Amino acid sequence: MNKILILFLLFFQISYCQTNDRIIEAFIEDFTRTQYTLPDSSFHYIQKAVSIAQKEDSSQLSVCFFYLGRYYYNQGNIIKARSWISKSLSSAAKTDNKKALALNYNLLGLIEMDKGNYTSSLQYLLKSLDLADKNNLAKNKCNALNNLGTLYELQKDTLKALKCYTDNVEIAKSNNFNDALLYSYTSLGIINRAANKNDAIHYYNLAYAIANKLNDNYQKASILLNISEVYLSTGIEANYSKAYNCLQKLKEIGEKTQNNDHLFYYYFNMGAYYSKTKNTTIPLPCISMH
Repeated sequence: MNKILILFLLFFQISYCQTNDRIIEAFIEDFTRTQYTLPDSSFHYIQKAVSIAQKEDSSQLSVCFFYLGRYYYNQGNIIKARSWISKSLSSAAKTDNKKALALNYNLLGLIEMDKGNYTSSLQYLLKSLDLADKNNLAKNKCNALNNLGTLYELQKDTLKALKCYTDNVEIAKSNNFNDALLYSYTSLGIINRAANKNDAIHYYNLAYAIANKLNDNYQKASILLNISEVYLSTGIEANYSKAYNCLQKLKEIGEKTQNNDHLFYYYFNMGAYYSKTKNTTIPLPCISMH
């Protein structure tokens, strides 16, 4: 076989592998985009990714196994989630896939956090953060920092939680990780609700802008609900009409998406609004959200 033919076959093989990797990555992106809003579709996407990765013996197989575990975690099936995490860790160890290892330790940290095993959760999350740090995995670092922030909040360590979220904001902004940034801004809004309502509104507005950019109606509705509650809790009459404005936007989204939870909270908070204003007149809309 001459050298030209060998080089051609080698180039073809590399191109073929790269094409499959791109297809797998596209399915993973589809999974992450739909995992909360369209779980059935997300399951279809990750199954496709796993199928291709297994057939082609792809180095991304461990990552695909992880996302299948993530799907079952989202569905509340922890037994199946752990099973796929175990397969992913085994595959990642064989291929030295640091990204998959970081992803799995992060998810294990979440599982332990959900169970109230905060010590175990901290160990897993710090392990994930360390792997991300040492291997320049910026997105993984963001995920670990956000989850560490949540863990510290649960442990009433507000200072450490704030540091995690603010550190993540810098990384997420410089890398255009809008989903990670959205999580941190929302969390910073929650943390500041009691002590500094103006800061809370500021962070919620930043989160809303990102959710709007991502066209994420679920997050937009949740943030509008939170903003309305902060305005209603201020005791300042001028803020009540702002709360009303937010609630009307929440209602629009709830009706559009047919989300009964959001509509329930709309009516519940409208009750609080009328209680605060002590009348049933509808105020003129205030400054609209952008």
